[in-house]
Amino acid sequence: MPPAASPRQAGSEPDEWFDSAPGRRLLAAERRAVTPLLTSIYGRVGLYLRPSPAAPAELAGNMLQDVIHLQREGDALAGALRCRDQSLPLAGETLALVYAQHVFESAPDGRELAREIARLLLPEGVALVMLINPYSPWRLRWHARVAPPSPRVARWLQDAGLELQAEHGVGSLWPWGGDGAEHSPRAAELATLRPARLLVLRKRRTPLTPLRTRAPVRLAAPVGTQ
Repeated sequence: MPPAASPRQAGSEPDEWFDSAPGRRLLAAERRAVTPLLTSIYGRVGLYLRPSPAAPAELAGNMLQDVIHLQREGDALAGALRCRDQSLPLAGETLALVYAQHVFESAPDGRELAREIARLLLPEGVALVMLINPYSPWRLRWHARVAPPSPRVARWLQDAGLELQAEHGVGSLWPWGGDGAEHSPRAAELATLRPARLLVLRKRRTPLTPLRTRAPVRLAAPVGTQ
């Protein structure tokens, strides 16, 4: 089933959608999904990219000393800093965590954003990327921009140097309430239709390749010297 596109209409902007009842339900489900992961990530500084001011700023359970908060504002990011996706004014390899919550859907260039996330992460740092699932029954309630499928975003992040460790479906199957899909024999199949996809990636430390030790070269002794 291909992702459905719809014309932009009043009330379809991301900040308005996340402030709607379905949007708040989805944000709550996402908060429950990422909290156990956040409790296992330690470090000094993290970055939280939010889709709109309607998304709660708190990262419950995080074990970091400090978290920089930015939110989508038009085609840019605003908050503690104001910048474009492709030029976040932070030094490379300084962050233990980047949590990008529904910012790829509104990114002017998703590949550039993926490269910035990879650049900012420390070796062994973790990226949590939450995406709207364009194949979910929720898709007609989502804002007008067509969400990129999670395999495409995962490929961008992998091309930038991150390793995909896990992918999970998040949220209730139907926009109007619970679905009981967790207890269905087809639970794994139905998970692909949940409204959000969570990608868990890690920036692996590049090992130094030791030079191979060569055996000493034995020169033939000149004739008459043996």
